[in-house]
Amino acid sequence: MITREQARQRALDAINEIIRKEGGQAKGLMSPRKGKCAWTNLEIKQAIIENRNLLDYDGTEIKGMNPVDDMFRYLQYAEDRKLN
Repeated sequence: MITREQARQRALDAINEIIRKEGGQAKGLMSPRKGKCAWTNLEIKQAIIENRNLLDYDGTEIKGMNPVDDMFRYLQYAEDRKLN
């Protein structure tokens, strides 16, 4: 069974590889919504390191937008379906 800390490390490894290829200022995530709707790879990496949600334009956390949670749910899904 995957742990949340293992998921955080996998997310950090993945974003570091993306930053190496695309750069830190490249847009890493876009989500149409009121407020801030795009985040750079470095913003995503900082959220992973701090284990928090992504920040809105005013610095408040956006509920349900935690990259560690996303990776954890994906890895659980893949493990349950034996996709890895």
